[in-house]
Amino acid sequence: MSAAETWDVTARAVGAMANAVGRECDTCSLCCKVMSIEKDAPGAADADIIKPAGQWCRHCRPGRGGCSIYETRPAVCRAFTCLWLVGFGSAEWCPQRSKMVVTPEPDGGLRIYVDDAYPGAWMKAPYYADIKACAADAPVWLTIGYRRAIILLWRNEQLELLEGDRVFPGSDGRLCIERAGTGQPDKAP
Repeated sequence: MSAAETWDVTARAVGAMANAVGRECDTCSLCCKVMSIEKDAPGAADADIIKPAGQWCRHCRPGRGGCSIYETRPAVCRAFTCLWLVGFGSAEWCPQRSKMVVTPEPDGGLRIYVDDAYPGAWMKAPYYADIKACAADAPVWLTIGYRRAIILLWRNEQLELLEGDRVFPGSDGRLCIERAGTGQPDKAP
């Protein structure tokens, strides 16, 4: 199966799950702001949607119908999975309300993209308690705006990371961080 076919299958599966749960994007299009689209993303260059996190996609009409190229949007957009659409969390977790977009991480766990206009949104109720509960079982990565500030919550540890930092388990079971450019591991606080 080609990469394009894989992306298409994923897009159809996500659409079917959202329909089954009964949720829809409606006027929300926060994913079109909080996520970066890299030049190597499938179809991104052809659709002229390469952009950094924290910047609206040029094809997005926030609050006015969403994507202006929705029917012909590139594969990277078609395959995007907003976990709220497929049943994650209560109505409070709707990205338009929470100011966060929750997606699955390829290696397990969650990635939460926080709108940089609301950097503390994840610390408010009910979100923080829900995030901590999720982090008891799998890593939760928070990416806050274009700055790529990343906070990893897992079990009872909270790590603040910078782009390029590497996280790995230490011999004592605690997480370690190798700071970008130093080559030296630090124990998690």
